[in-house]
Amino acid sequence: GDVVLTYHSQPVQYSEQLMSLIGETGNDPSPGSVDMLIRRGDQQLTIAVAKGRLGAVLSTQFAPSTDTAAPVTGPQAESRTE
Repeated sequence: GDVVLTYHSQPVQYSEQLMSLIGETGNDPSPGSVDMLIRRGDQQLTIAVAKGRLGAVLSTQFAPSTDTAAPVTGPQAESRTE
């Protein structure tokens, strides 16, 4: 499915953040829409959505890390949790 990258110019990393942002803009009484940057497949798209509830199912999925740090090895590796 689509991956939400930003909502109303604010970065989104977790579904809880998105729900909070949606709630903030949903409380704005002015009519209108907000921009949402999504990743759909290998494309990034900006779409305008109405303020408030999206009518979508949200879930948090973790993508492979793009961190370039070296992996932890040795005794501390066993106590590391993710």
